[in-house]
Amino acid sequence: MPLLRVKQPTVFKISEAQSFMLPPDDKFNVRAGELWASEIVDSGSHYRVNLQQELGGRKQWFVFRGHAEVSYPDPPDPTPSGGEDLGSRGLDKSDDDDDKKLTIVVTKGTVFKTKPEDSSTLPDSEKISVAAGEYTIKQLEEAGSHIKVQLIEPLDNRIEWFVFKGHLDLVNLPIKEPSKDEPEPVIEPTVKVLQDTIFKTKTIQSADLGENEKMIVAPGSFLIKGAKPDGKHYLLTLVDPLEERTEWYAFGEHIEFEDADDILEQGKAAAKEEEEPKPVTPPPRPRGRMINIPGYGQVGTNDLIIPGGHFTWSEATKGGSRIPENATISRNIVRMAKRMEEVRSRLGNRSISITSWYRPPAVNRAIGGASRSTHIQGYAVDFNASGLSPRSVQRMLDPWWSGGLGYGRTFTHLDDRGYRTRWNYS
Repeated sequence: MPLLRVKQPTVFKISEAQSFMLPPDDKFNVRAGELWASEIVDSGSHYRVNLQQELGGRKQWFVFRGHAEVSYPDPPDPTPSGGEDLGSRGLDKSDDDDDKKLTIVVTKGTVFKTKPEDSSTLPDSEKISVAAGEYTIKQLEEAGSHIKVQLIEPLDNRIEWFVFKGHLDLVNLPIKEPSKDEPEPVIEPTVKVLQDTIFKTKTIQSADLGENEKMIVAPGSFLIKGAKPDGKHYLLTLVDPLEERTEWYAFGEHIEFEDADDILEQGKAAAKEEEEPKPVTPPPRPRGRMINIPGYGQVGTNDLIIPGGHFTWSEATKGGSRIPENATISRNIVRMAKRMEEVRSRLGNRSISITSWYRPPAVNRAIGGASRSTHIQGYAVDFNASGLSPRSVQRMLDPWWSGGLGYGRTFTHLDDRGYRTRWNYS
């Protein structure tokens, strides 16, 4: 029959959760002593104990391994009625002992701090590294994710320190019945590490990571403020840093979450958003040489005449050398650019090469153009369509185009004169 020897004042709990997280009915203050059990199971950081006799109204409890040890001596002879309780030996259950001391148990190496902040943000003079162990205290005070303690024996000439809740347990804490006027306790999201695992800075094999990119983590619970799935891992954002980092990847099968539904939903949404392809913004179009177009002001020769279109001011003005004489001509160029987008669509969205668009009167005379050429007004275009002969272009546009349409051996002429006419230059 196993014997549990309680080595020091401790707390029996109904689960492996830290005692300060449990309501009063789910824990029981226990003095040092010995207890007979029908079964004791090692669950890692705790023993799960099935006692011979009830203690605190229960037989099954969890106790922190560091506070107890197990042996298998011969059980004592049964004691006549009225004698010693077989369930315990040397256990003092009195709640009135004057020497009962309030104790914190640091369950893992941690940092005592002068402020309830991330230790990485504090200078060395405001923090001290503390090894796992017990510390008797005068009093304590809740401080969010931390507890403010007043030690009996000073550390580094201070008795008041802040310590992260997740790194300690409390022993002999006076049980206080909650007042009806007190608000409901805040439930904080937690990740529970189920077995020895490795926290990593990247989701690759730990063997491929440097020593400063990973750390071994024993079973325990950690407060979190973020958890984003990433394949078989979760990117955890811890409330308090480990090894000066708050963000670590943890293997999903080695952890479970408590009271973290909202955080998990936010993490899933963020992961999904990252998976969706982002629209690619094309690089800004080089504007070319700046020219002044009457009625439109400064434009670049490479600027599109119609936003989202295919024709530039360079094509309409012969590289900026043929500036419209007035705003009316400029508006005709813009109107013709819109019609040319329709032409491009009719021709199967083939690329179009402009050979001549706007011609000032002097230029028109110099090349032998008609004295009343529609090019002078800016609403005529000579062009070629990729893969089509000028005659083919005329046949495709003829049934639809309501203005002037002519073709020669090397180009097609199109203008928006307002009435239908056709010709060729041969």
